[in-house]
Amino acid sequence: MKLTSGEIYFIREIDINTQELTSYVKIGIVRNPKKDDKRSSGDRALEHQTGNPRKLFVDSILKTPAVSEIEKILHNLHAYEGIYGEWFDFTEDQFVAAKRIAAELVQEAIENEAIFLKAEELASQKSDSELAQATPAVVSWHNMLLKAEMRIKECQKYQDEIKKVYAVEYSEPKSLNEKIVRQAELSPFIKVQEKRAKSIFDVEAFAKDRPDLFKQFSKIITTPPRGSFTITRPKDRQYKLSEIDSKLFDYSITAKSALSTYATGQISREDLHKVSLTLRGFEARASWDKEISQANLKVLCKNYSGIASVCKWRRVSVEESVFDQLAFMEAHPRIAKKFFVTTDLKPSLIVSKKRSYPHLKRHKS
Repeated sequence: MKLTSGEIYFIREIDINTQELTSYVKIGIVRNPKKDDKRSSGDRALEHQTGNPRKLFVDSILKTPAVSEIEKILHNLHAYEGIYGEWFDFTEDQFVAAKRIAAELVQEAIENEAIFLKAEELASQKSDSELAQATPAVVSWHNMLLKAEMRIKECQKYQDEIKKVYAVEYSEPKSLNEKIVRQAELSPFIKVQEKRAKSIFDVEAFAKDRPDLFKQFSKIITTPPRGSFTITRPKDRQYKLSEIDSKLFDYSITAKSALSTYATGQISREDLHKVSLTLRGFEARASWDKEISQANLKVLCKNYSGIASVCKWRRVSVEESVFDQLAFMEAHPRIAKKFFVTTDLKPSLIVSKKRSYPHLKRHKS
């Protein structure tokens, strides 16, 4: 997680003709300015006035650590109201709620900033071979982490199903004309990222074919302490989603029903996309809870290699062989050229994060 501090801002618009507030709100950030930048956050935020025929003003600003993370969470929480870029279409009640939620997230970020920093510091410190014993605080954070993972898994399960539905529709048409029409129909709901083929150096093939040169341009280094943080998932500690997040439990039933009814043509693509956007909000909140609980567990782990029945975090320095590809290529460009291979990268389908189709009433429940 990037812990860079900055400010979350909410920009609103005034219609020049009517002098009334519009429903559009921009949720953006400015990171802490460089020393030679004397402009206020409001000044930098209002640079967005250029090209906008309505009058912009900064409604409110919140200072926070981990500003990029907080912004990402807010954008996902309000994905259903998202219309373009960082702009959202809010009712007044929704806007008030959005600012309240932002303030709550900022407060949590402030309260846990020292924890996040300490967890990062510990990640590069060597651990000993002993395990710490679980305390009530450890058990509490462990439970929170397990519950957050359960919520995330539930959201991702239905997100994957929705993505599959759109992927099948996208690839179904056989003729070129049918593909063009279908892709245009699906464009508000999915994006297909075409990935260019890459030319990469095949180190494995080179090492096998020219072990002499591979050895010549390799050196042994000692890495800084590092290690993966993994948690224990006790089989005797099973949670019910209905008990840990009743709102998500109820909405998962809605998501399941939507997938079934969409298959029979009873709901539209827009309806199915609405489900995806709503799930994005649930997952954003759960992911933030996971970040906080995991950081707290790392701090409680200290320099131990784990906590009994809770987590493992063995951090050690290791000696490893590192091939200096750049030095080799500069010394032997002709030989290096023979070991470059082209990889074909398949396009990836992404379900849109915004509800940017104007023919729908976005505030309809």
